Amino acid sequence: MKTAPGRPINGKDVPAFCYIIADFTQELETACRTCSFIQADDGLSYFGYLPYWQAYFTVMNYDSFLEGARQRNRVFFDKLHLN
Repeated sequence: MKTAPGRPINGKDVPAFCYIIADFTQELETACRTCSFIQADDGLSYFGYLPYWQAYFTVMNYDSFLEGARQRNRVFFDKLHLN
């Protein structure tokens, strides 16, 4: 890997963080369990680590992701008079 100007980057031991935001289907939930991802207590997301890819994964339900964003930004939207 290299930066835009061409400087080398040692990314060999740098883990990746992957976020999957999707509508949950039976197939997606089966894939999460097959990868031994752990289901969150609220049942609306899974998380896990895949050593082969050196990647941490978070799989989130789209509706709960959207509602969480609305709640986090409610005050900001109110100040801007956005509904």
